[in-house]
Amino acid sequence: IQPDPLRIDLASTRVTNACIPEIVRTMQQTPKIKTPHGKTSSGPNLFKLHLERTNLSSPVLRRLIASILEKVDTKKAQVSALWVHHCGLDDKGAKSIAELIRAHDSLREVHVSHNNKIGPDGIMALIHAAYESGRSHKGKSWLYINKWDASPNVNQGILKSRLGELNNYKEGKLRVEFWPSSPQTNEVHVVLKVSDSSHRKFPLHRVPNQFESSHTLQNDSKHGKGTWGKRNRGR
Repeated sequence: IQPDPLRIDLASTRVTNACIPEIVRTMQQTPKIKTPHGKTSSGPNLFKLHLERTNLSSPVLRRLIASILEKVDTKKAQVSALWVHHCGLDDKGAKSIAELIRAHDSLREVHVSHNNKIGPDGIMALIHAAYESGRSHKGKSWLYINKWDASPNVNQGILKSRLGELNNYKEGKLRVEFWPSSPQTNEVHVVLKVSDSSHRKFPLHRVPNQFESSHTLQNDSKHGKGTWGKRNRGR
């Protein structure tokens, strides 16, 4: 039984170190939510963390992830999707996200578009983390990475060249699918499958969204702080 995902939505706000304790506390203290059938999941609460279009920066993100890893019990709460596009992140920020991937095997979406300082090293760190985490053994065999911006330092040709240097890629243990098909495009959507044990297929142009609504921690512009609410949205 999978409950609706919980959403912490601080998009387009000022995210600083002072916000970190509240984000961590929200993940720690949120009670298990129930499905429409009134049943409670035996797994962890899953949070979609929206921090896009903020002044987050890599140092703040690294502190946030370090705090989540230190204080949040993964049996009770995990990040399932991380939206940090338009945040001025660099490779150090991407490598910090890689640590979260290793610890939270429910993390399947990473949106790092329009962070022009993230280069091939950062994207490869995410790919390595997904492979090394062995998530295929836990039934979580794929990761979606959205990297699209005007920066010429990351495109499909560059990433495929880097992947070609890896034995596990050449041996077929690590599978990476790109969309769209143009090898030189700066629009890179990576669907990573960490082993051949999974035969599930997903559209490459979007991540499956099976939920009609989610509980949210929304930005309250009137009071300048996050508030709980419920957002209904279509597919």
